[in-house]
Amino acid sequence: MKFFKHLVKSSSVLAGLLLLAMAALTSCADGGRVEKAASTSVPESAYVPTPKPPEGNRITLADAKKEFDSGTAVFVDVRSPESFEKERVKGSLNIMISQLPESLGKLKTSRKIVVYCSCAAEHSSLNWVIEAAKLGVKNAFALVGGTQAWVDAGFPVDKK
Repeated sequence: MKFFKHLVKSSSVLAGLLLLAMAALTSCADGGRVEKAASTSVPESAYVPTPKPPEGNRITLADAKKEFDSGTAVFVDVRSPESFEKERVKGSLNIMISQLPESLGKLKTSRKIVVYCSCAAEHSSLNWVIEAAKLGVKNAFALVGGTQAWVDAGFPVDKK
């Protein structure tokens, strides 16, 4: 009987840890919302909200498409080179945040810089925009909805 009590207690702890891991892994996709499962025995304290995306300049999908069509913006993909190779906004550059300081020469432009990532809540692209602003780049905007919103809208992409 002791074994079963220990097993049940361990299962509750494992369920709590699993919930924490899931919250951490979905921080980009859920915009900081926490949803509790319908029936659970995990204590309320186990629910940790995911971080909210940072504040920064954003550009809507519709406005980004207008900039794309008129050629008045540079598009920057901040995802990994592997993700960039698979699918990207047509004609975009791949500049991850770690490459930002040495890549500023590519961005010396009066055109808008539309920055995107795979995060629907723009976490990575907003961080890029904030870091670029610290380096003097004031015309960068994170694309609301990221890569998936662009692809889902049927807008031009380059694919491998």
